[in-house]
Amino acid sequence: MGKRQRLIKNVKVKVIDTKNPYIRSPRTIEIETEKGKITAPTRAATGYEYRQKAKLPAESTIDNAFTLNTLVLNSRDFEKFMGDNKYFEGVLKKVKTYTKIERYSTFLFEFYLTSTGNSESLSYVSNPEIRKGFLNRVLDIHQYCSITDFVVPYLGIPYSEYVNELKNLKQASDKLKLTIIPEIDLEYKDFGKLLNYCINELGLNVIFLINREYHKTAQSHRAVWDYNDKDVAFFISHTPRSLKEMQDLSGIHYMPFMVGDVFGVKEYSRFVPPKPSKLPEMKTDLDKLKFFYRKDCDLKSVKTLLPVWSDFKVDIKKEFNLDDSLDSIIDNIHEAENDTEKYNVVKALTRVHELKASTSELSVFRSFIQSQDTVDYVKSKPKIKPLTKENELLNYDLSMYL
Repeated sequence: MGKRQRLIKNVKVKVIDTKNPYIRSPRTIEIETEKGKITAPTRAATGYEYRQKAKLPAESTIDNAFTLNTLVLNSRDFEKFMGDNKYFEGVLKKVKTYTKIERYSTFLFEFYLTSTGNSESLSYVSNPEIRKGFLNRVLDIHQYCSITDFVVPYLGIPYSEYVNELKNLKQASDKLKLTIIPEIDLEYKDFGKLLNYCINELGLNVIFLINREYHKTAQSHRAVWDYNDKDVAFFISHTPRSLKEMQDLSGIHYMPFMVGDVFGVKEYSRFVPPKPSKLPEMKTDLDKLKFFYRKDCDLKSVKTLLPVWSDFKVDIKKEFNLDDSLDSIIDNIHEAENDTEKYNVVKALTRVHELKASTSELSVFRSFIQSQDTVDYVKSKPKIKPLTKENELLNYDLSMYL
């Protein structure tokens, strides 16, 4: 079965910046794995970003300490996962391949029964027998592929069933020397109760959260804030790449003011292209390709950046550690407008550069937290507008009126 993947061993809150007006005071935490100690907030790589890296003619590596990989099972996929040998064999091969490619990172594999708010496969696991079979198969994959950290898929079942399921999984995982990391959707009806059970009853110190918009899940956010000074790490999936309502601010760089410590950008189901004879003509629109711009922590299109390209391209090259294999593409970015092959390379470049530059920017942000200067950091990034205590109703103590 091969070498076991690195285990998340311990979590410790290091610094909480309380000298700010934000509802959720930004914090740094230390997460210890068998690889070493990692300080968050930080960004996790995703399988999609690794696949984009493979499209680049560059030697530069992905060095993120955590990698989130996902398999979204819609209703048809779920049925195959449960009964089709060929399909299950394909899943095993895929996961095995990912563990090899991402062997220098702490590998975390997630099985989603719900993705963009659609929950077509969750109905299956409401049946206890089907749920048991599903979870046993997921456990089999973790054992076969030597993945030590077991991310328990979000199940969406009633609270009373959920606590029994997690209790049994915890006991089974302890025997198998796995660490369970339950995944909870912020939209779950009994989110606060389930979170409390996981942390205070099961003694878990890492929780996965499926991110949802604050205005739709404010009470769930508040339940997480109650653990801001506790030694519990929150990994966030489904983080939007950019926030349109905030002038394309990077979702990753807004999340530390909202919820979470380690963030993964939302992954979509992989697109299966039609047969070559039916392939649509490729559109090479540079306005659709966006780079992460550290100065504003936002996403800017190539066309928007062209007036400052001579300066910005220097920053891109720095993120790739002076790897000159991409110089020709970067120096002549305009050529991608009319060249499909170059356009695809630039598309991959935008995502890998974003991963690298965003991760580097988070290290700068951590230094501001550690020196209690988060307010100064926000002032330097005008697009970041965290909620403040003065204007947020949820922060008021209404107990005197109840």
